[in-house]
Amino acid sequence: MKWTVCIIGGGPCGLLAARELALRDVNTIVFEEHDEIGEPVHCAGLVGMKCLRELRVPEREDIVLNVVYGIRLVLPSGSTILLKTGKPMGLVLDRAKFDQEIGIEAYNAGAEIMKGHRVVGIRLMERGVKVAVDFKGERKVVLARYVICAEGMTRRITRSVFKVPKGVLIGIQEEYELPMRIEDRYVTVFLGRRYSQGLFGWAIPTRYGFRIGTASYRDPMKGLNMIKATDLVKRMIRGGRIIRRMAGFVNTQGTLERFSDANDRVFLVGDSAGQNKPLSGGGIYYGGKGALILANEIVREEDIGRNYERKWNAIFGKEIRRMLILRNIMDKLEDREIDILFKTLFSKEEELEELSDYYDSHYMLIKRILPLRLFNIAKLIFKLGPRLITKLVI
Repeated sequence: MKWTVCIIGGGPCGLLAARELALRDVNTIVFEEHDEIGEPVHCAGLVGMKCLRELRVPEREDIVLNVVYGIRLVLPSGSTILLKTGKPMGLVLDRAKFDQEIGIEAYNAGAEIMKGHRVVGIRLMERGVKVAVDFKGERKVVLARYVICAEGMTRRITRSVFKVPKGVLIGIQEEYELPMRIEDRYVTVFLGRRYSQGLFGWAIPTRYGFRIGTASYRDPMKGLNMIKATDLVKRMIRGGRIIRRMAGFVNTQGTLERFSDANDRVFLVGDSAGQNKPLSGGGIYYGGKGALILANEIVREEDIGRNYERKWNAIFGKEIRRMLILRNIMDKLEDREIDILFKTLFSKEEELEELSDYYDSHYMLIKRILPLRLFNIAKLIFKLGPRLITKLVI
């Protein structure tokens, strides 16, 4: 058997798995359907402070475009709330450079990376997996002991082996470049159904501009145009030019039931496995950690799938389950109720050091904040009455 591991997808999760496997002398090949690693970009590129460190990716200036120190909330009514920290909250990445750096590390470790190769199907065999690959119209078949699906939210190959739920959001984003360096250090989040149905809109400051985007179950372009029509965003992008447009799918529904097939031949990681945060859709850190765990279990070769799922869920499982409950609540709230919720819990400007400490753990962030606001919670229940209580219970 020529290959021990075949990885479908040359995004960060697939390449992280390839790097870790190759470093341990596991014979590994990566098939990436696009001609360049990191292109096209399908991500807003905002991660917590520990992400690059724990995934062992250098925090170089060409990879990290900005450091942010808080969140500016734009409520449905147009009111704003500034939640800021005295220490860095997150990093804004050049996603193409980020992916390319991991690709170089994987290649230098000994992984073979085949760009422009589209996997069109897999077939489980008794001792391995046959992988059918298309390269410029020419079909070839390779045989591997294990296959890792890291194909993102397209899930073409994933759904041929695993049960995949329906109903993902469509995300769109425009990246603007301004003629001079900017000093904005806050991520802007737009709440309300005019901007998004199912998530939120965003404006993320890079070194020389902004990424303006949204994700929605219906008509995301309408939401994006509403965001661009706000006075705040008009000021942000005045004099700028669009250098990149992107679109993709966003998962907020939690993980798939399993990360491996019954015979431990095919494994899922990253978006393919649903390793995303239900409140924001972010998945670089959650999926990246999954890639490291999976690679280690493949090397050990002892009940790979079960141990991989158990170890990943030990870190993220409880958080995912609780965030799904909160996601369900947020989806049920009307715009007026969202306004009341945030205006009651927060003042117009607040220092929240927890934003930095718990960026990748939304439930823990909320758990730390709310006990300090019992009076605000009492006022919230009084204002929204039985309607809110019903939504919290159901």
